Amino acid sequence: MEKKEEEKNVYKMLERMVEKKMEKRDLRDNPNMSVSNFMKIVRKNYDIDITTNQFYKAKSRAKERIHGSIEEQYAKLWDYCEELKANNPGSTGTHLGQILYAVGIDANNGMYPVAFAMVEMSMSYKQKGLGQGIRDLIPTAEHRHCVRHLHNNFKIAGHNGLALKQRLWTAAGSTTIPRFDVEMEKM
Repeated sequence: MEKKEEEKNVYKMLERMVEKKMEKRDLRDNPNMSVSNFMKIVRKNYDIDITTNQFYKAKSRAKERIHGSIEEQYAKLWDYCEELKANNPGSTGTHLGQILYAVGIDANNGMYPVAFAMVEMSMSYKQKGLGQGIRDLIPTAEHRHCVRHLHNNFKIAGHNGLALKQRLWTAAGSTTIPRFDVEMEKM
């Protein structure tokens, strides 16, 4: 039993060493580094060999020490809000309108915001010429319709139900054509 306890302590010590090395250098320089790449670096540069699971734990703890926990980050939202109010008087009034936004898709099929605007009223996709106007202005841009508006059109046409709504949103969130096709078939 003593030997197993000793092994556990050695692994914990190695995890802490890896965690500190990750925190000090490699993880700060490249926060999105994969665990497998980091394992290679640690094995090569520091001659430390621990399991993938231990690397995950060490990486998670190092990230938390660098950025704080999710709970700590969430708690800061109120401070950010107060700072915004203090430095931008009048910016916190209500706005009777909508936010329109454009998104891009990165190399990992993740969506990210490109631009946004506050408008007094929502644009309707039933307005003839809107799609053509966008194609004329930005011919290479991909244009998608607002899913909320599409769902409302389904409801008006008599296609109600939670299942349809969920399928529609799942299809809309697809970032590849094959995945979209699968979801559309299910719908």
